[in-house]
Amino acid sequence: MRAGDRRGPAGLAPARAPRAAGVRRLGLRRHDTRIHPPDGQRSRIPLPACRPGLGAAGTDIVLLASGSVERHEGRAVPRLDTPAWERTAAAASLWQHTRGRLLVLGGPVMDGVSPARAMAEAAVAMGVPREAVTADDRGDTTITAFQLAPRPPADAPPWLVTSALHLPRAMLAARQAGWPVRAFPCDYTVTDSPGWRQWMPSTLAYRRNVELVHEYVGSLAYRWKER
Repeated sequence: MRAGDRRGPAGLAPARAPRAAGVRRLGLRRHDTRIHPPDGQRSRIPLPACRPGLGAAGTDIVLLASGSVERHEGRAVPRLDTPAWERTAAAASLWQHTRGRLLVLGGPVMDGVSPARAMAEAAVAMGVPREAVTADDRGDTTITAFQLAPRPPADAPPWLVTSALHLPRAMLAARQAGWPVRAFPCDYTVTDSPGWRQWMPSTLAYRRNVELVHEYVGSLAYRWKER
């Protein structure tokens, strides 16, 4: 699939972001509502209409939060980044197949405001029933988020929805916290500069390297703890 192509397998169009009025009710900034950034560097692959192997009806979903909380005009405001919207859209699409519970997991939190709670509200705006969605923002790291949340039964592993780049470290954290989970990656990072141009210095290359080093070092730290 070409970078920036907004259509997935079989020509399926991606889910739309919440309407502007709904976004204002969530207390989010207008510029944070894009599911697809203008540079087309990230592209979500939506679920086909029928996809085997998604588990029995009622399978739960764990959605890892992403984003930050900022002070804006004296109050705490959640800022959802691109991975947050991509993950939420993927979880909402997956829920249409499983119809189980959706748990949004992870911090940070400020004055009772967190990206996890904002993502939970966004999932409701995308069609997941409010009674099926909960948010647990007590953990300020991936592993502490798993450790503080109620552990699911071993015979009913939930789907773990997070960015593909973040997934290996998230799976390590879940395993160390004793969580049985099944991987459901989304938010695949692609390049629109094939060939030699992708090796030229740029701010985009710097951002990608920072993300890669962050995940690599984090995974090494988790593996070191397992020794």
